[in-house]
Formats: sequence, C-alpha cells, structure tokens
Amino acid sequence: MLKALFGSKTTSDLLNDALDETYSMLEREAAMFEAACDALFEGKDPEIDVVEEDEDIDVGERMVRRLVFQHVNLNPT
Repeated sequence: MLKALFGSKTTSDLLNDALDETYSMLEREAAMFEAACDALFEGKDPEIDVVEEDEDIDVGERMVRRLVFQHVNLNPT
C-alpha cells in the first residue's frame, strides 16, 4: 500500500533527492545573494530576478520537506 502511495522510490532515493534539491537551492541562493549584494553595494543591475528566484527556492523547500516526510513514513527508524 505504501508503494502505491509514494511510488516505487526507495527511502535512499528519497533522501538523495532531498539532498540534491538542497544543494541546488544552496547554489541558487548563493547566486541570488551575490546578485543582491552587487546591486546594493556596487549599483549593478541584477542578472537574475531575485523575487522570482526566491519563490522558486520556497517551492524547493516545500519539496525537501515532503521528501523527508515520506522517508520518515517509510523508514521510521
């Protein structure tokens, strides 16, 4: 029944996906921070849309929470 609810992913795949998404978000946050600092301190136009990038990162955070929650449900130990 759990496989029907969560698909065929194993628990290690869930954690690996969560870690991959976390690393991706950290890289995007670093680029966003650098663009924001350049705009504030050096007056450069940001190369990325900081607001849109922040919203995308928020979506990633929800995905990481969901993946970790699914992992805990499948492997409570």
